[in-house]
Amino acid sequence: MGDGKGGADELAPIWAILDDAGAGVVLSGHDHDFEQSRPNREVRNDGASGVLAPILYPDGYDWAFVAANGHSLTDAGTAARH
Repeated sequence: MGDGKGGADELAPIWAILDDAGAGVVLSGHDHDFEQSRPNREVRNDGASGVLAPILYPDGYDWAFVAANGHSLTDAGTAARH
């Protein structure tokens, strides 16, 4: 995950550990883009501003990217806890 900016190369071993462990959500910040990746699906946008709105449950979570300032990017999902 990542395009090589913002220290992605240095963090590659950490991303690999998280991926191997089946991490469903990793929140990190300050790259000014939205990136979401999972098997057979990847969403990336570095032009839309907004917030990630998670709702956590004991057995999983829902999430949605809510765009701001007139941007039209939308993305949402549901996943079970591992």
